[in-house]
Amino acid sequence: MSGMIVTTGDLSRPYEVLGIVSDVAYSSGGFWDNDDAFNYFTETQKRIEKKAEKLGADAVICFRQNICGVESIAYVYSYGTAVKFK
Repeated sequence: MSGMIVTTGDLSRPYEVLGIVSDVAYSSGGFWDNDDAFNYFTETQKRIEKKAEKLGADAVICFRQNICGVESIAYVYSYGTAVKFK
């Protein structure tokens, strides 16, 4: 993902909102350690960057990632707002 900005905050330059991008990954065995969970966080962020690029975005702002589990299934849900600079 060359040049894609991903930030948890806003940007100080003008932009047009293209839409919300999101992704989810899950492990049916749960996460066994921090490295395993981190791999899922990285995987969903990369897929969000690809989705934003397909929309013609320059950045993803207000990026968030959440992790939750139900019984033995762990989920990572990631989302943000794809924007194009003016």
